[in-house]
Amino acid sequence: MRNPRHNHFFIQGSISEVTRHQEGMVRQDAAKLAGDEFGKLSVDELATALARRHSIDVPELDEASITSTPPRDVQIDVSQDPFRHIRDRSRPFNMAGTEIKISVPFQGDAALFAVRPMSFTTSFPMGDVVGSAVVFTKAGIDLKSDETLREFNGWLAEIKQYLGWHREALVGFNDRLLGVARTEIEQRKAKLDRDKDLGAGLGFPIKG
Repeated sequence: MRNPRHNHFFIQGSISEVTRHQEGMVRQDAAKLAGDEFGKLSVDELATALARRHSIDVPELDEASITSTPPRDVQIDVSQDPFRHIRDRSRPFNMAGTEIKISVPFQGDAALFAVRPMSFTTSFPMGDVVGSAVVFTKAGIDLKSDETLREFNGWLAEIKQYLGWHREALVGFNDRLLGVARTEIEQRKAKLDRDKDLGAGLGFPIKG
């Protein structure tokens, strides 16, 4: 088989698109609130719940809980290795190798690992999100622990740099989202009150 391919992190869309989408979802959900919901919860309670539903939490890495898998046997395609004498590079040329995975647990919104921050470099780390962990994979022939660890540490530093850029861009966002939610809910409540007064003012029994 060919060398395992993984996903590039931090390359899809932009964080500004994500924030606009979340604000739009707050407005959309507020516009759907029914009158009986205002009888159960206050405007502040509804706003808090709605903002929390659409808030953005930048992942926090739990470096104290990093784990690795046991090394496992894999076939490595070396057909494009310029330092090997291979007659036909148009076809895979497999050799016995080793693969190891290192998992870094996190708490927060996993989707942000796909989103491009406001700041970025021309280098985007590659890996996988598996459950609540980001996974670094190293595969090769005659792997060395020091080389693997050096590459992992560089990868982890890049991940932390990108998450830091997300964190800078999102300072105060969840608080602003709460303000949007409160304003939209107040407007929704005012409309429902006006509609209620309209129906009552007609003087007819309400049916349907």
